[in-house]
Amino acid sequence: MAVQYAADEKVPSAVMTSLLLVRHNSTVHWSLQGLFKHVDVCRWFKEVGAKRFPSIAALARIWFGRVSSNVFQEHVFSTGGLIMSPRRTRTHNERAEMQVLLKQNRSEIKRMESHGGSSVISSNSSQLT
Repeated sequence: MAVQYAADEKVPSAVMTSLLLVRHNSTVHWSLQGLFKHVDVCRWFKEVGAKRFPSIAALARIWFGRVSSNVFQEHVFSTGGLIMSPRRTRTHNERAEMQVLLKQNRSEIKRMESHGGSSVISSNSSQLT
């Protein structure tokens, strides 16, 4: 997979394997830094990942298609501030992150559910498939 979607197609597969795998405590893991540096993740996701993960593909098209602005970032930080308030001191970071993601994606998730879970979503007059 990594060799097929390599950003630099001149790298031999043996070298690519050594760049992407890391040994830690007698186990082998993928190196995320290596993947993002040496693999065209967008091409892989377009050709393979979108079919395997249709909900994530739909959300990615929605969020990557939006223009970044300070208003959106401030809204996300405001939501995070509500979740990690002084009254909610026992909320773990991972749980807080999940709550922020669910809150920010609530309208898109509802829209996806209304289409029977399909990845076809209309957003701002453009249709995503």
